Amino acid sequence: MRRKMEDQLRFAYELDPSHYGNYNSYHFFLTHSTLGTRPELTRQAMALTEDTIRYCLSRNDDPRPALTAAAAIENEFLIFFNEPARHPLSEMRRKLDLLDTSLARHRELREQWIQSGNWNLISRARQEEIDERYRFTNKLREAIAATLQRMTTEQLGLDVKTPTPPSVAR
Repeated sequence: MRRKMEDQLRFAYELDPSHYGNYNSYHFFLTHSTLGTRPELTRQAMALTEDTIRYCLSRNDDPRPALTAAAAIENEFLIFFNEPARHPLSEMRRKLDLLDTSLARHRELREQWIQSGNWNLISRARQEEIDERYRFTNKLREAIAATLQRMTTEQLGLDVKTPTPPSVAR
């Protein structure tokens, strides 16, 4: 049953790898061992995210794939943060830059769609869903940036605690 489910999710993804729901459903299936069909799926999930990012950022005709690319990058960060020793901070910073590129691409293409009238061709409910996903992605981006800053500070061995003023310490 699980293998059949995986096959259906992969088929939907292969039909449109830039579709947010297709990508996220398949990725979720691959990264949750209680759902998946194989014991080790991290490499497969990473390959899926890389393929999705590459495909989505090659699209210049629609603002939505850029948000799917951003979701894939954020999913990579979940893997990075679960295995920080295997992923250098420099790699994580490059991915944060790529996340920023994805968000900028979305804004640019969305504005083009608004100017051309294409934005009004999708339903108001769909527009709101896209806008909400964008806001959520920005919040995750800020959390990722803060986590990277903390990891950098810790790696440099800096004490991030506020020192106790001498008049209080005895």
